[in-house]
Amino acid sequence: MAACTRARPLYDLGMILENARVRVEVAEPGAEYRGARFDWTAFIVEVVFDRRHRFCAREALAPGMGSGGRGLCNEFGLDRPLAYDEAAPGEVFPKLGVGLLTRPDGAPCNPMCA
Repeated sequence: MAACTRARPLYDLGMILENARVRVEVAEPGAEYRGARFDWTAFIVEVVFDRRHRFCAREALAPGMGSGGRGLCNEFGLDRPLAYDEAAPGEVFPKLGVGLLTRPDGAPCNPMCA
């Protein structure tokens, strides 16, 4: 992505980062999401590409039509899940917002796999 050409506050609830082709709306922590599953920081509310392709739109709120979710959230322990180092190969460790995962071997944590 090209360098950000403009950053401006969004109604005091976050920030818009944009250049000629991409617009990213980032919410203030706690303004959009207040749940326990994901980290509140850097919640991406919407991404618009070339002013016509929208990503992260709100899901339907009608019963049985999606979860009402919106955007992209950070996950807890992205670089190193809690208790990964303490788990022996084959043992489980908790990954907040995901569940219990099994440590595959004695290698250091690979964030793309855990």
